[in-house]
Amino acid sequence: MPDDPLDSNTLARLKEFSLTHPLVRNLMVSADGRHTLITATVPSEPQSADAQRALRGEIDTVLEPFRAEGLRFTVLALPLVEEEVRRTLGADLRRFVPAALGLLLAILWLAFRSWRLLLLVLITVFAVFWCSSFPPVVHFGLLSAAAFLGGLGGVLVFLPAGLCRWPTR
Repeated sequence: MPDDPLDSNTLARLKEFSLTHPLVRNLMVSADGRHTLITATVPSEPQSADAQRALRGEIDTVLEPFRAEGLRFTVLALPLVEEEVRRTLGADLRRFVPAALGLLLAILWLAFRSWRLLLLVLITVFAVFWCSSFPPVVHFGLLSAAAFLGGLGGVLVFLPAGLCRWPTR
């Protein structure tokens, strides 16, 4: 953006150029002159989530005075798409994970109708999720994971059988 405002003569020449030049008209500026493509180049692509958020903030800060005048902007850039997906995914997870857990508890309660079995299944489910990120399983590979899950499978088979034989009161 120029530091000084453009005079009316320069603006008229720029408008004429944008609406008549074959490489600009219908590519960067619509035929009626109401829509345009603005390209911006950043020195380096932001890699971290914080850098992407900072880039989004800088762009919004630059565009805010124009938005205040009633102009509309659609910003599209890969780092901003990543930031948007990360933000909306976080919001969706905060909303849907508790709902999914509640539904899971309701279905398990309807299936087992026993607090002991419900607790056993929940412990098993959380153990499997925890073990998928358990450092020895991750770092020692498939053989270690198979041995661990084999042991867990034995617990899953024999422990419920033992629980079912417990007397209920």
